[in-house]
Amino acid sequence: MKTKIEDLHKIYSNGRSGPVEALRGVNLEIGSSEFVSIVGPSGCGKSTLLMIVAGLVEATSGRVIFLNERQERRPSAGIVFQELALFPWRTVAGNVSYGLEELGLPKKERKERIRKLLQMAGLEGFEDSYPHQLSGGMKQRVAIARAMATEPRLLLMDEPLSSLDAITRQQMQMELSRIYESGSMSFLYVTHDISEAVFLADKLVVMSKRPGRVLGTFSVELPRPRTQEVRKLKSFLELVAGVTDLLEKEWEPPPLESP
Repeated sequence: MKTKIEDLHKIYSNGRSGPVEALRGVNLEIGSSEFVSIVGPSGCGKSTLLMIVAGLVEATSGRVIFLNERQERRPSAGIVFQELALFPWRTVAGNVSYGLEELGLPKKERKERIRKLLQMAGLEGFEDSYPHQLSGGMKQRVAIARAMATEPRLLLMDEPLSSLDAITRQQMQMELSRIYESGSMSFLYVTHDISEAVFLADKLVVMSKRPGRVLGTFSVELPRPRTQEVRKLKSFLELVAGVTDLLEKEWEPPPLESP
């Protein structure tokens, strides 16, 4: 399944202070089984773009097209936000089971799918644990497993690792890369961390300051499976530097006027 974003605009009405233009003319394509990262300055509309693709926010103009075997339809999409919103009264298995219950999946099938997801996420043995008993990284895995439970074709992630410490964050990047490489889903991943975006992506999109526009698109041709050794490659470092330069130019202050 491919996702095409065509000439997307979003303007928020903002009461007395007037309208706010969040997105302007965004064009982007997410290929079948492709990992696309988006980076950009705070307030540039990255999260708004994600919410529009998810169908949770309506675009002012433009459209999002989902193409599956030449038919246009909205796929099931899994979403992981920065605030994980796990149900504290449910166990790990209960959290992962929630979407499956909503779908009316039979209990036997739910149990088998939950077992496979927890195995994939490295959470075996924690089925009966509650969120408050888990580390930050484990909670992230539960949220990802829950989002994947309904077998979405597209997984949308809005800075899901931003609250983690540096070591746990790198470990979770490895987990995400492994999950992506072992499946057939497409990912749209929003982050402020350029190194993280490069490490995870097949394609990296750089957005401008508000109103958000696509400044540039980079093809990430790094070997998979991704390992920590990738971060030491010259091509990795050059790509991080190139994206950083593009963002820094976007934020260059205007030249001082001569007296």
